[in-house]
Amino acid sequence: MKKATLTFALMLLATLSFAHANVTSEAVKARMTLMTDFKAPLTLISRMARGSLDFDAEEAAEAKGVLLGLAQDVPAKFSENVTEAASGAAPEIWTNWDDFLAKSEAFTAAVQSLDTSSPDGLGAGLGAIGAGCKSCHRVYRIK
Repeated sequence: MKKATLTFALMLLATLSFAHANVTSEAVKARMTLMTDFKAPLTLISRMARGSLDFDAEEAAEAKGVLLGLAQDVPAKFSENVTEAASGAAPEIWTNWDDFLAKSEAFTAAVQSLDTSSPDGLGAGLGAIGAGCKSCHRVYRIK
């Protein structure tokens, strides 16, 4: 495993234990973990796109694969209508389920279309991915 990937993985583990300490529902913990897991591959791709991390097409493709797997898991992780205050999930997720699914599918499509062949491709794709995140978080995340 490359140094940058290892560093992000360790950062993720350190924050995970603190963020989920007061959550009792396994479904909520699984959703929170899923959302937290997006951070490392998105950060890696973002840093490569900006040039603050050397571009590596293989690592970019691997990060895209991780993102795609996570994106595809969103509907399953949110299928159970249970939440806790620490999770930030709004009850509207379940009352507007079809819209939530549509936003999730659009996000997955944005990840699928990410061009990992160059820093420019990564940068262009990040805009659509970020818009996908925001479209859901604006409506379905309690801040």
